[in-house]
Parts: sequence; structure tokens; C-alpha cells
Amino acid sequence: MQPAEHRLQSLSGDSAVFISDLHLSEHTPQLMARFEAFCHGLGTQWLVVMGDLFEGYCGDDDRSSCIASVERAFLQLHQRGVRVALMQGNRDFLIGTAFAQRTGAVLVDDPCVWNGEWLLSHGDRWCLLDTEYQAFRAVSRSAAWQNHFLSQPLAARQAQVQAYRSQSKAAQMDVSSDKTDVMDVAALASAAQLVCTAVLHGHTHRPSDRLLTDGLRKVVLGDWDETQAKPAQCARYSAGHLSTFLF
Repeated sequence: MQPAEHRLQSLSGDSAVFISDLHLSEHTPQLMARFEAFCHGLGTQWLVVMGDLFEGYCGDDDRSSCIASVERAFLQLHQRGVRVALMQGNRDFLIGTAFAQRTGAVLVDDPCVWNGEWLLSHGDRWCLLDTEYQAFRAVSRSAAWQNHFLSQPLAARQAQVQAYRSQSKAAQMDVSSDKTDVMDVAALASAAQLVCTAVLHGHTHRPSDRLLTDGLRKVVLGDWDETQAKPAQCARYSAGHLSTFLF
């Protein structure tokens, strides 16, 4: 198995729905049902998933019921004419071409540009104060690290991912909000480099829609809650305008 390659750097279309941070797993059946209902009622040209679709992802050979359910939902969207674009997040960066091909989805780069205006990113790349995570991110995105990890038996990979998630959750209890938040200056620099006038990202679980000091609009998508105690903030692009909505 090889890491995902040849990801698209830009997308365009007349309409799209953007979601992020669903964190689907075998242990979230209510959340899976919610996601399936969301897909069933979706009418748009594109569904763009901006990272952390899964709570953890061990490789395209993982055929768990959770992953199979997502593949069926995406395939049904594809058959209805809704295109699916997948961006890898910090918890599912091993999603590869085999997963995408089974569903007719396309993999997109991080960052990716939508309609030459919006800079799309999962957002973890801009949490620069979390130096320990950024060091792991740099290593784990390398072909050498991914090839070594994916060469191990699936059960061994699943155990390692579970151990990493437990360690990560414990560490999150001790870090400051600034350390785990996106640095606006980093997002602004990326937007300027790719000549974008707005930014859309997830990752932080802190939904917002605001103007930065230079007038650039920055929209942050919310995470999906298993109990549905809080609605998720999603985004919709239509008639040349992006708006947020709750689901």
C-alpha cells in the first residue's frame, strides 16, 4: 500500500456543501445514522469533507462496518450525481486512493482552493503553537513513515492508532486553548500565497464566521456530536456566496 498521491489542488462548481470533523467510528452508531440521513437528503453539486471524517483510519484495507457504511453513502451520492471531495485530517490522513476509488470520490490537497476564492484546509497545519504535534505531523506525512506503518498487519496498526488516540485525548486536557487553536497569521499567509480572499477550515471544534483585521473572511466549521446535543455548523456555497447552517 502506498500513501495517497495526485490529490487535486483546486475545485470549482456552482454549488457545494462543506462538512468537517465527524469523527465516525464503530462506537458512534447514532452519529453514523445522522451522517447517513444527512447524505440521503443532500442536493448539491459537491460534498466536500474537510478532514477527520473518521475518528481514526488505519489504511484502505480496513473493511470495518463503519468504513463500509461511509463507502455506501458516498457511492449512493455518486450515483445521484453528487460529487464527493475528501480532504485528509489529522485523524484520517491515511485515507488513500483505494478508498476514494471505491466510492467515486476525489482526494484533494490541504490546502485546496475553491472557485479561485476560498482557501480550504482542515486547519491543523496552522496550529503552530503546538510544536509537538507539528513535529509528529511532519514525520507522519512522509512517504517513508506511511509506507512503514502501512506495511504492518492491520491489527497492529489498529492498536497503535487506538493508543495514539488515548494519549492525544489525555494531552488535550492539559493544553491551553491558544496552543490548540489556529493562528490567524498563518491562515492569512496561506491565503495570500494562493491569492484567496476567504478561508474555510475545521479541526478546532470552535465554529465561527468572522472578518480578520485585513477584511479576510474566516469561517470555521464545527464538529458533529454523537448525542446531537449540539448541531454541527456546516457551510453551503450557492449563487456565488458561502453561508453557514446548522445540522
